[in-house]
Amino acid sequence: MYKPSFNNIENQSTKLNPFGKATYKCPICENPTVHISIKNSFYLESDPDVDLYPRKLTWLKKGFEDYYPRNYYMCYCSMCSFTSGYHLFEEPIKDCTITSYKFKKTMKNLLSEPRIKMVAGYLSDNFDGRSNDFSQAFKIHYLALFELLQIEEIVKNDSLNLGRYLLRLAWLFRDIAKNDILKNNFLPKVKSITQWLKKYWPDVPEDEDICLKKALEYYKNALEHSTAITTEHNLIMAILLIARLLMKNGQIPEAKWYISQSREIISKLEKSINISKESIEKTSEILSDIKRMTMSVDDVRNIFENYWALYEKKQLEKGRNILKIYKNKPPEKIREILLANKIEHNLVYTLVPAQVHKKGGIFSFFS
Repeated sequence: MYKPSFNNIENQSTKLNPFGKATYKCPICENPTVHISIKNSFYLESDPDVDLYPRKLTWLKKGFEDYYPRNYYMCYCSMCSFTSGYHLFEEPIKDCTITSYKFKKTMKNLLSEPRIKMVAGYLSDNFDGRSNDFSQAFKIHYLALFELLQIEEIVKNDSLNLGRYLLRLAWLFRDIAKNDILKNNFLPKVKSITQWLKKYWPDVPEDEDICLKKALEYYKNALEHSTAITTEHNLIMAILLIARLLMKNGQIPEAKWYISQSREIISKLEKSINISKESIEKTSEILSDIKRMTMSVDDVRNIFENYWALYEKKQLEKGRNILKIYKNKPPEKIREILLANKIEHNLVYTLVPAQVHKKGGIFSFFS
């Protein structure tokens, strides 16, 4: 397959050039930073997995099938090494607990420390914003993550971006895992990267599962502590993303709880309108938000129903195996054992129904 070089593409007409350039002001050193990405008009991502990973990439124009748009997500400043998702680059901590001034000062000091400079130098070595290379994509994602992890307030409170970067790292692992050529070419290189990083970052996330679990932790933490979740809509979206990650990790009962919480928030918002003295325009805006949020909740709920059906099937299978072992014990004791093995309460009574005493006639009362 024809794999175009960047130089050839750059000289083509705008209609045939898939690369877009944007210049941002670095929030740390204030120098201009050029970010290169693939234009949205050239491709379409679809068929999202439960954690929103786009499973299908369709190129709308031929000749670019070997490119991976997700590899161009991070924006890197070559002057100071600060790295962030391109859409967050100029305001990486908007609405966060930590102020822009403090973030800038802290990050500037961190990036001058020998240990941080050593890691940043390794992860950004020979960085080329035009490159489609997965090794570079992994390195630059690790750099963005590593930098934020050095700031305590980000880790403890404003951890949304940590969750976001870990989720994207998980997607990169999935990209190479599902393609044998990519897997053979890049998985050994990624292992080499993480082995090197362990000297400075002992718990560096080394695979998709670890990335997903850590992403979930940071999203949960942000839900509880971050000031960046400023509206009911943002709150619902954060809760639903957590529910999605829980489903991906197989934590189905907990996902059910989060979905129920999202429905409660919408219900409370609907009730508040009835007693609200807001203007008609404001009320209309709230109703529109509620409609969008309800649609989002329903989408996740529909996905959840399939996961729940599979979960119940596995639970019943597990329960029946337990019954074979303890079939001679009293029903109440078997129920206790099933519950201790984390079988859902309603399924316990499906497996071991409560005994129903037959009612006699009117004279049975006197017998």
